[in-house]
Amino acid sequence: MEVNKLKWDSDFFNINMFFDRSTGVSDANPLSAMGITAIALSDGVENAHTKDEKISVKNLETLGEIVLRMFEEIK
Repeated sequence: MEVNKLKWDSDFFNINMFFDRSTGVSDANPLSAMGITAIALSDGVENAHTKDEKISVKNLETLGEIVLRMFEEIK
């Protein structure tokens, strides 16, 4: 599945989706280093990696729905 095929989810879920190349820290980096196309999905977390880190239930549910739809696409 090509990453750009995921664009339709932004309209379906009414979310702001964008694609960007990053050299930041991600679990996708080792896969990408092996030549495997990988994507990193943000969960909308606030105050990441602090004692005040939190995510809304709505954001977590939306992320779950996006992942399920992605897997349905590659069946």
